[in-house]
Amino acid sequence: MVTDLVVPKLNNNDTTYVLLDWLAEDGERIRAGEPVAEVETSKAAEELLSDGDGVLHRLVEVNQECAPGDVIGHVFDDEEARQRFLAAAVTAAAPTPDTRPGGPVLTARRPANRPRSRSARRRTPRPGRRPTGSARR
Repeated sequence: MVTDLVVPKLNNNDTTYVLLDWLAEDGERIRAGEPVAEVETSKAAEELLSDGDGVLHRLVEVNQECAPGDVIGHVFDDEEARQRFLAAAVTAAAPTPDTRPGGPVLTARRPANRPRSRSARRRTPRPGRRPTGSARR
């Protein structure tokens, strides 16, 4: 079984907090009620307590923002459950072959008698007429 380590609402003024430090190592056995992380609000630094006994798995790095309700870690019953979770995460993150074509997209050619753009039309003189614009002398 896994228990999520959820960031509680610490005050009414802040929508996000900063994770200052982990007080327990990744993979370390922790007890319920033990401080495992420290977050900074606009007013103070607060310790987050573990809700259950088990092995800690961190999800958020130090100095990253987290909001109330965010899951910043998991507490697994034992190391074996944590290793199964990590193996499943690696399998899920494995790249799948991309079925979309790569590289440039080829489209139909522009007709030979049609100018490339509006500005190209201005630079192309009509037969029997003198060039206009910057090409005029």
